[in-house]
Amino acid sequence: MKFDSVSMTEIQHYFPDLKVVAGEICGEIEFFAKYVQNHRGQWVIESCKSQEGNCVYGSYKIKIAFDRFGFPSIFETGGKIESLAHKLDKKLIEFHINADGSCCLDFFLNISQKLTLGEFILNKVYPFFVWQAYYAKFEVVPSIGEYSHGKEAMLEFIKDIKKLERNDLCICGSRKKFKNCCSSRFYG
Repeated sequence: MKFDSVSMTEIQHYFPDLKVVAGEICGEIEFFAKYVQNHRGQWVIESCKSQEGNCVYGSYKIKIAFDRFGFPSIFETGGKIESLAHKLDKKLIEFHINADGSCCLDFFLNISQKLTLGEFILNKVYPFFVWQAYYAKFEVVPSIGEYSHGKEAMLEFIKDIKKLERNDLCICGSRKKFKNCCSSRFYG
């Protein structure tokens, strides 16, 4: 994953409180957002102005750490997700928090190494926290946006790939058409 000052400038345009500290990205991600269906029936996230109706507000302190291969691990450091899990008497895994405290953003085959850091934050990290904010506001699991864990996730992922048409948005989160993105990765 490419990590440079251009990526940070792009990210800070959307999330100005994120900063690089000792090789990690730390700070707060804050938003008003809602789920809507596009003209092809796919669920997408749009920004909105207030917390009215199906619009949710989110403000999460996060840390993005990189392993020696440049692969990111994301942590919610403010304790909001853990607090909500405790309030609802749920396990953290139900909020897609791994045993090590990292956020489970997607099925591992669906995180492309081609994504820039900016694309990764906008198309993987941001949607993860919109999902969390929705859960926090309505106290129900959103019916979109997350895979299960383990073998179920792989089956769900394969079903999603098979449903994609060439002009649908790619499942990897790049916001490109499937035919111009990961189609060759899955169909050779």
